[in-house]
Amino acid sequence: MVRLSLLLAALLLVIAPEVSATYGYAEWADELGIDMNASYSGRRVMESSQGTVEFVERRAPQKTYMEFEQQGVKGGVIIREDLDKAYMLMFPMNMYRETDMSEAMRQARGDTQVSDVTRVGREAVNGLDATKFRARFSDSNGAGEGFIWVSDDGVPLRMDMTYDSGGKGERLNMVLHDLKMEPQPASAFEVPKNMQPMNLGGLRIPGLGGGQRSSGGEEDAGKSADQLRRALEEMRKRMGQ
Repeated sequence: MVRLSLLLAALLLVIAPEVSATYGYAEWADELGIDMNASYSGRRVMESSQGTVEFVERRAPQKTYMEFEQQGVKGGVIIREDLDKAYMLMFPMNMYRETDMSEAMRQARGDTQVSDVTRVGREAVNGLDATKFRARFSDSNGAGEGFIWVSDDGVPLRMDMTYDSGGKGERLNMVLHDLKMEPQPASAFEVPKNMQPMNLGGLRIPGLGGGQRSSGGEEDAGKSADQLRRALEEMRKRMGQ
C-alpha cells in the first residue's frame, strides 16, 4: 500500500519545491525546470490503488493552497513560506490547526528521499508542451521510480510513479487539469474567516501535536477532541493511510 505520507511528499515535491527544498528536495528544482515564482490555479487528479482524489490547487510565490474532497470528507492545506506557517483545514468541523513550517513538512515528508533525476525528452500533457524527467523515490518502507512532466512555464503537469514495498508494486499517477497561468488573490491563501483554531484542552494527538488549554472547561475540550478523532480517523481510512 502506498502510504499517505509518501503521496503527500510526492505532491509537495511537484507543486511546492521551494518549501520541500529545505527538507531534501531543493537541489532538484532547477533540474526539473520548475518555476518557483509561477502563479496559477488548476485541478490535480491523483490516482492510486486507494482510489481517486481530486485536489484544487493554487500557487503563488511562497504560497500554496491544496483542497480535496473524497466521499464527502473535505480537507485542505495552506502553506505560507512567507510566514513560516502551515495550516491544516478541517472543513467538516470548521476548524483549522496552525503549525510551524518545519513541523508540517516533517510530518508530510517523513523519510522520503528523491534521487537520480534525468531528462528523458519532450511530450505533451493535456495539450501543453512539457519536458519529461525520470526520478527515483525511496523511504524506510520501500522505493519507487517514475516520471515527472514540467510545462515550459515551469509548472509540474504530471507525475507517474510505481512504489514497491515488500514486493508489492503500487502505481501513483497525478495529472493537472484546467491550468490557468494568472495571479492568485491573496484571500486564496488565508484561513477562511468562519474557521476556528483547534482547541483540544492540551490533548496531544499523534501527527497533530497538542492544542491550547480550552477556556470552556474539560467537558468542552473532551467533546472537541472526540469530534476531531472521529473526523481524522474517517479521513485516514478513506485516504488509505
